[in-house]
Amino acid sequence: MKNTSAIVLLASLLCLFFVLVLTSAGVPQGPPTSPAKYKVLEDRSDLEKEINAASAAGYRVREITGLVAEGHPAGSLSSYGNWYWEQLLVVLEFSGESGRVDYRVARGDEPKQLAKSLNAAGAAGFRISPDRTVSLRDWGFGAGIHEYVTLMERSASESSTLQYQVLDTAAASFKDSLARAASEHYEVASYLPPGELVLEKGLPAGLNRRIGYTVLKDYDAATLGPRLNQAASQGFRLWFTVPSGTGRSLTVMMEKLPDVQRCEYRVEMGSKVPDLAKAVEGNSRSGYYLRAAGMTAVLTGPLRNLKGLVNPPNTAVVIMEKPGPDVLQREYLIREAHGIGSIRREFDAAGLEGLGLAGIASTVDRNMLLFSKSSGQSAAH
Repeated sequence: MKNTSAIVLLASLLCLFFVLVLTSAGVPQGPPTSPAKYKVLEDRSDLEKEINAASAAGYRVREITGLVAEGHPAGSLSSYGNWYWEQLLVVLEFSGESGRVDYRVARGDEPKQLAKSLNAAGAAGFRISPDRTVSLRDWGFGAGIHEYVTLMERSASESSTLQYQVLDTAAASFKDSLARAASEHYEVASYLPPGELVLEKGLPAGLNRRIGYTVLKDYDAATLGPRLNQAASQGFRLWFTVPSGTGRSLTVMMEKLPDVQRCEYRVEMGSKVPDLAKAVEGNSRSGYYLRAAGMTAVLTGPLRNLKGLVNPPNTAVVIMEKPGPDVLQREYLIREAHGIGSIRREFDAAGLEGLGLAGIASTVDRNMLLFSKSSGQSAAH
């Protein structure tokens, strides 16, 4: 009887062994996930030095953003209730790329100061990137901008001298100024809320392939999807997205490039991570991708609180595109963080899992960190 039991047990183990072998051989396995390494830097007096030290060690800037913080850059005004402002955050990821990239932080309290800082950096060969610009806001009795910040970069192979202009789109002379700048061969480089258009001149021939632009300005995020798809039907594609000065709405810059196939868009909104993650996951399975330009935060509740202070953003907005720029289906994960320490811990955990940063949205009570990983499957378009 004991021998019979032993034989049955041995046979069961052999069957299990063969099932495991066949399962492993029959199911395609994706490439092993490689760990990623991130650095999360706060705004300090030596921020530029820290960024360049990280770059020399093989890191590259992936995102700059404003994190909603309680207080005020000029000091606490707690007697009036909750007063919020945005503080600068810079995220870098280890790339292992050869060659050095230098970074310059161009900033100013007002557009004229920003233009001066941009041109000083441009004269040294640094260029702007539209997704590396941010208007840091504060919300009190009125919503305003306390600083404009742009992170510029220069690689060892670049030697161009660049010039910049910052135009106020609300100025009566805006159209004339824009026409004059166009005649001098300036191109649109970025947009900073509440309404500053940054123009660039001096790019090497062939680097700028854009043949047209369109701007969807101050549209409600809840009705943005149809307008994006209408512009896409005319050959435009999402370029970058910025919130308005109050955070009440969005400004979306779209570009037209030669020989680019038509895209479709879906816009998801949410203040709760599980609901937003479910919507993003469903769109991903349908072949939609998240562009680097596609995550921000807006205010969907009352503009002011009971003490008359303007409320900061409370809802994340995700814009997804189909077909996307990738050839692989991607899985998205949203992590929630509270405070800089929590953010760093989430990035450390994401790095160990080999996740790539897809976007950050900062609201009044949480920071939503959106990560992606390749599933190893081709997306159906």
